[in-house]
Amino acid sequence: MFQCPHCKAKGIGVWAKFWCGSDMPARCSNCGELSYVHSKYRFGFQSAWPFLVSWLAIALCVYIFFVSNNIYVLLLAPILWLSGRFGELASLPMQPITEQESVVNRKFGNWFILGLAILVIVGITVGNL
Repeated sequence: MFQCPHCKAKGIGVWAKFWCGSDMPARCSNCGELSYVHSKYRFGFQSAWPFLVSWLAIALCVYIFFVSNNIYVLLLAPILWLSGRFGELASLPMQPITEQESVVNRKFGNWFILGLAILVIVGITVGNL
């Protein structure tokens, strides 16, 4: 469980924090308020270090496999990758959001995806003419 930015209690579940965004925020099990991880943290430089470290550890596992010819070394790769992902998840801060802000962000996201889908369909149609 992770700390809620509203009540400061551990009320945000692991999967809720993993999948939350401004359009689908996580709800605290203690106070019922909504919070999310901002995309600048999820895709930004702040989350690059755990990502980089986990992939370097996997590269080291592959290197040790080729040097030692021991297949069991490769079993460490998924464990290292998952531990890096959960380390990254634990380090990202949660931000409070209201229900109205979440609805506005969801509508914007839906219109944005619809616009992208129309552009792709128009591009495929023009390309096939």
